[in-house]
Amino acid sequence: TFNENVDETTIIPGSFSTDIGTVFSVVDDGAAGDAVIWVNLTDGILATAAEPALTIEAGGIQDPYANGNLQIAGFPSIDSVPPIILNTFGLVGGKNVVVKFSEPVSAGSTPLGVGDFIYSDGGNPIQLVLPTEPGLRSSEAYIVLSNTLTSGDIQLPHTITPMASVVDHRNLPMAAVPHSISDMILGAAYPVWASDGNVGAITVFNGSKKLEDKDITLQVRDTSGLGVTLYYDLDVPESLKTNGIWLPAAVAGVVATPNTGARSLTPYQSQGQLHDFRIPASDLTSGSQLEFVLKLGTEFCTRLINPKDPSTVGMWSFGIKDIKRQRGGVTILNNVINAGQGEKTKVVYSLSRTGRVTILVADMRGNIVTVLLRENQSPGDYYAEWDGRNRGNRVVAPGMYLIKVVGPDINQTRKVFVVKMAR
Repeated sequence: TFNENVDETTIIPGSFSTDIGTVFSVVDDGAAGDAVIWVNLTDGILATAAEPALTIEAGGIQDPYANGNLQIAGFPSIDSVPPIILNTFGLVGGKNVVVKFSEPVSAGSTPLGVGDFIYSDGGNPIQLVLPTEPGLRSSEAYIVLSNTLTSGDIQLPHTITPMASVVDHRNLPMAAVPHSISDMILGAAYPVWASDGNVGAITVFNGSKKLEDKDITLQVRDTSGLGVTLYYDLDVPESLKTNGIWLPAAVAGVVATPNTGARSLTPYQSQGQLHDFRIPASDLTSGSQLEFVLKLGTEFCTRLINPKDPSTVGMWSFGIKDIKRQRGGVTILNNVINAGQGEKTKVVYSLSRTGRVTILVADMRGNIVTVLLRENQSPGDYYAEWDGRNRGNRVVAPGMYLIKVVGPDINQTRKVFVVKMAR
């Protein structure tokens, strides 16, 4: 608002700049040639406490009466936006709900209390825990419910509503708008294993494990019964992530920009709570990192970095690699193993024609320790594993052993070291 009318026909987004975000539009309030205009900013976050300093650039606004230019640097704005619940994260099967606010809030002259929120179900909050923050106000709170959360509670959804006693630093009250008890269904589904059919299966999905760039089968356990869809993508840029995660659709307060390039899959087979997905090799690139998220019914489910803390959301992930093949059609992976700790070595081999294949383990004196395989196989890629045990299922003595692979056009030997070390 200016102290006199201005020429609105000359005003463009470039007429202004701010110390936060970007000016994306200037909107007339409907009365031409008056003293009021609206400047809209994009800041990428719901910062209800923001008070951007507005600068009018040289020549940006004309004074139609004095035929001059207005130029003001760093003029402060006044926060008149009430605080809101930014997001909520609750764990299925648990009672704790993490509530994050768009700015630090209090209950007036006292810290927030359990009576400042209402839960729509019979399980009203019974305790409110505030993180250690200096001062009166808090930017988040842990609410403990009397009933455990279910997937159905979140799908409905049950809601949490702030009372008018919750205010910000300017005593602006938080609107009594119900917010879902959790913005995602966390803990109701998780990946069990994934395999490329060649190297073996992985059961850890924190990004540290790798599979070959072949068709990958991924099994998921879903306890919600709401129906499960898999969304995945490779090497997702950080610009598409908020709170450490990306989603294929925007969720207010959680992810602002959807990852529209994510691909989706439905299970190709299911049995009870177990659902199998097949990620095609044509979608995979060696050296990339695959990330995925699940959708249960209409709500998303992500990985929890700390299974006991619903605020620690993250992506399920694993790497994609192309195995460097060794000579003779036989490749050994992980050729140093600690059998006492359950480690295994893997032998990958390729057959060009049908025939009988024998794979055995021998010590350095030529004595057979165990036979891993003896059968007819068709052309294709295969693998065998050795867990460092003999035919009596006892862990062998530390030392060097030989794995011999004999088959159609194959007669190769690979070395493996069995070690014993404390962990």
